[in-house]
Amino acid sequence: MRLSRKKVAALAFLPLLLIGMSAYLAVQFLPTTFEIQEIHISSNISKGDPLTVGVKLAIKGTPITFSKAIIQVERKQDTRSVSYGVTLDKELTIGTHTIKITIPPIIADNKTVLPLTIGTFEITSISIAGKPSTKPMITKQKQLNLSFTVNRAQVEERIREHDFRENTTLEAWETSNPKNLEYKTDSNRGLVITNPTSEVVSFKLRKWVNLTGIPAIHVNYTGGVDTIIARANDTALYPILQTIGFSSFAAMDQLGRQLVEIEFLISADNEIAIQNIRAPTKHRAIFLAVMSHSWDTGSGYDEITDDIAEASMRFEQALNVSFIPSPPRYFDYPATTDLATIRDYAVIASEEAFGIPGGWRAETGYSAENKGFDVLFIATNETADHYGIVFAQGGEPTNYLVIAAQSKEAYGVRVQAEWVDNLFQHELSHILWALDRWSSSDPPSVMTKPSSVQDALQMLNSGTLWLQITNWLVEDQIRMYTYRDRFEF
Repeated sequence: MRLSRKKVAALAFLPLLLIGMSAYLAVQFLPTTFEIQEIHISSNISKGDPLTVGVKLAIKGTPITFSKAIIQVERKQDTRSVSYGVTLDKELTIGTHTIKITIPPIIADNKTVLPLTIGTFEITSISIAGKPSTKPMITKQKQLNLSFTVNRAQVEERIREHDFRENTTLEAWETSNPKNLEYKTDSNRGLVITNPTSEVVSFKLRKWVNLTGIPAIHVNYTGGVDTIIARANDTALYPILQTIGFSSFAAMDQLGRQLVEIEFLISADNEIAIQNIRAPTKHRAIFLAVMSHSWDTGSGYDEITDDIAEASMRFEQALNVSFIPSPPRYFDYPATTDLATIRDYAVIASEEAFGIPGGWRAETGYSAENKGFDVLFIATNETADHYGIVFAQGGEPTNYLVIAAQSKEAYGVRVQAEWVDNLFQHELSHILWALDRWSSSDPPSVMTKPSSVQDALQMLNSGTLWLQITNWLVEDQIRMYTYRDRFEF
């Protein structure tokens, strides 16, 4: 019997069809799964830094889309723990892959808020869920005992070639190099500059420096200086150029640096010896326990944490300080416009919200009783007698503040949505002991309030109201930079 061409073609296609069906069935019935093979973490981080967790996964069978991971983190000192969940939304093919999960400095679940403050922690378990395209969700869990330590930040020197006793070359510095001065280097005294003339002679040092988070430069010198355009003898000085100062920053070069210039006016027939020039900085992370009353109800305001982050960026730029907020915890209080009463109810509610026995402990600076938090940040969308307040104790600011943005204060204006980050910046500045200033005696700044209703209207119209601008005065930056150490322990 002879077959038609069509039948021959159909029979020839049959093996290919069978191979395709076999492959399809193999995929459908192949055991698709994954294994958590290894977990890698940094054993040491600084307070305020996130923790990166590397998870090595082995995928078998078919690709898997991973949806969520839950990491159990425990603080060793008091055995508090949090189940931190993170959305993955990541499809991985067959083989071995490493995914990175970032744990923020403050983590929370429905019951507990846990700041990664100075001390020892442990990751006790990890659970990961993933779904193959045609199969049910697969969840795998791995028990762990991975410890990590949160440390104090280390001092960073922004001027590397700073000690002329150890590095006696001037190659890193540009100098004015007047010909009528004499130079020599000494391993004990540093850079010695002699003025043999009968007149005062100017000597300048210039260097490009990353000044982010540097409110002051320190110069240590001895000798006959008629004037130095700065403070000296290892105390905070103001950079000579106003444009690289603290209230306004000069244009940066491509590496983000600014030009520092220090001028010495050397007395007639005298000499100076410059031992070192330093630009030290040390990051300070200040953890905020955030409590909210109806903040997000009908105000048009952003999330509290968004406006705190906006304000924090300014502190980082000027002072190398970060204010890191917890997820808001909510509280209630009876009708009142008294900020002290609102504070008292928030303090009571903080016991349950943050696990602080007896509620928040007021101190001037850090308190070890507040479960790793530094400042209680209380915000309400109701009207009160002020926009905000930081309560004092013994003439110093305490570690809690209250914000009431619907208040009108003396000049009858509620806080607009675009002003909230400025309001937060103002009150957080008080936490670092910057004081209120007044328009009758001080130039505009985020701390300078109107001395009268007329001043308020004029500043509002000119865009210089403290709720509209973000700059600090130099004196306030120096004061805050000094006081920020109160949150070191």
